[in-house]
Amino acid sequence: MERHRLGTSDLEVSAFCLGTMTWGTQNDAAEAHAQIDYALDHGINFLDTAEMYPTTPMSAETAGETERIIGDWFARTGRREGVILATKCVGSGNRTVRPDPAPISPVILRTALEGSLQRLQTDRIDLYQLHWP
Repeated sequence: MERHRLGTSDLEVSAFCLGTMTWGTQNDAAEAHAQIDYALDHGINFLDTAEMYPTTPMSAETAGETERIIGDWFARTGRREGVILATKCVGSGNRTVRPDPAPISPVILRTALEGSLQRLQTDRIDLYQLHWP
């Protein structure tokens, strides 16, 4: 699998990234875990998620479920090393995660990041992005 440097970092990401926005509604945990296994077995090392996922449909009841599924996979397999993990913090344009329409701020970033780390059962996120700012 072809790899590319992620920006100016030392991270090398696969040419393809495994998107996860349907895990928890259209795909259950077992299917998601099988997809991660398949992707890694075929050279993909880059997973993309967000605190608001799944999006099919988006709801306050399911927000964060995709990160929990990935976290359960990390805990079950112990395969965090070698996986480049991207997730995102939602902004005021999305009320499924935080009903308060406040813009992204240091407090919201810290709260979102800590929640993602907990759901993902990891001590780091390799690429952290603003989603729906």
